[in-house]
Amino acid sequence: MSQSDIYQMFAYGHKYLSGSGDLILIYPKHEKLVLPMPYFRLDKSLRLWVIPFCIESDRLVHGTWIEHFSPL
Repeated sequence: MSQSDIYQMFAYGHKYLSGSGDLILIYPKHEKLVLPMPYFRLDKSLRLWVIPFCIESDRLVHGTWIEHFSPL
């Protein structure tokens, strides 16, 4: 994950969620990203969840993040 990814998600959150809600950033699962990361608070009411996607199982890795989103 890069700093520019976080800035871009911050901008998306303000444009499309009016600065309030939850965003997901999906990365391929790898040795340094096995489990979902704790959310990042981008602003007072805007959170970013970084979720690994397992290419072998073709699924997002489950975690507490799933409670904040409708079924994906």
